Amino acid sequence: AAIDRGLAKAGYTYINIDDCWQAARADGTGKIIEDPARFPAGIAALTSRIHAMGMKFGLYTAQKEFTCQRRPGSWNYEAIDAQTYCDWGIDYIKIDQCFGRKHQAQNESWIRFREGISKCDHPLVMSVESCYTPHECPWIAELADLWRTGQDIQATFASVMENIHDNDKMRDLAKPGHYNDPDLLQIGTAGLSIDEQKTHFALWCIATAPLLASFDIRSASDETIDILTNPELIAVNQDVVVVNPSGEQNVDRQVQGTVVNKGDAFETWAKWLSDGVSVACVMVNMDGDATRNITLNFGDLGDASSPSYRVRDMWVKQDLGVFNRSFTATSIRPHASMAVKLTPA
Repeated sequence: AAIDRGLAKAGYTYINIDDCWQAARADGTGKIIEDPARFPAGIAALTSRIHAMGMKFGLYTAQKEFTCQRRPGSWNYEAIDAQTYCDWGIDYIKIDQCFGRKHQAQNESWIRFREGISKCDHPLVMSVESCYTPHECPWIAELADLWRTGQDIQATFASVMENIHDNDKMRDLAKPGHYNDPDLLQIGTAGLSIDEQKTHFALWCIATAPLLASFDIRSASDETIDILTNPELIAVNQDVVVVNPSGEQNVDRQVQGTVVNKGDAFETWAKWLSDGVSVACVMVNMDGDATRNITLNFGDLGDASSPSYRVRDMWVKQDLGVFNRSFTATSIRPHASMAVKLTPA
């Protein structure tokens, strides 16, 4: 379905499964055993089928004794599990927290997994849960590829904004290849209006967040697929190599976009792009009742901003013209937003 509905072509690479694929551990070796009822041919065979489709495959585990559904966790089995996942050809592993006994140090399980993964003969993305403040785990980007930055997201606008705000607090730790994760996209699930879903997706793109969809692709509406496959916003999301106009890497400019202005009923987010001069922006109407105009002052983008920009609407894929000093998005509906790309005129 991911291929048939155009998600793979848009860049969605991984097919990941969550909890409940595990059944037990083998006596003597401690090797994790797949649930034979759900995976009679085994995980390795499933991985091979997914690879044959041109996609990659990910699994779930937990660093404590038990997973969230009380299946075997990886506590004290990290080296064995890392080797098993490698042998199965797994490309992505999410390490949850969950129940039971655990290591005393927060990062002990992650360290053991990283040591095991480093011996694998192919790349294996390591996603961990969780790290909520830069002071709590300033070392996280040296250990994990992705790390959750907030609570489990819910399909409400309040939850979406809470998670992206928590994620923004961690922006200084993000760097190419290592990203803050505000949690799964709620696009295509009940609870969010279409306007809210578009705002949700645009903010995740501005934040250079992992784009992990969690819905039944087979029954998704065309509108849902259109949101998830918007090529211009996906290009913003994937733009992570920060360079100066001269072509040299700019270590002072972050790979993750952030809030540049906000008021009682609006927020403006911006992300400098890798050409060193263009900026992607999202203007959000935080008001749940009233339609509003939102003005982006180019000076809010920082000292490197241009006095005039050519503005492009990334949702309708249309150039809007050249604007001096500011651009105003008009008649933004409640919880809706406007996503634009600014190029110096």
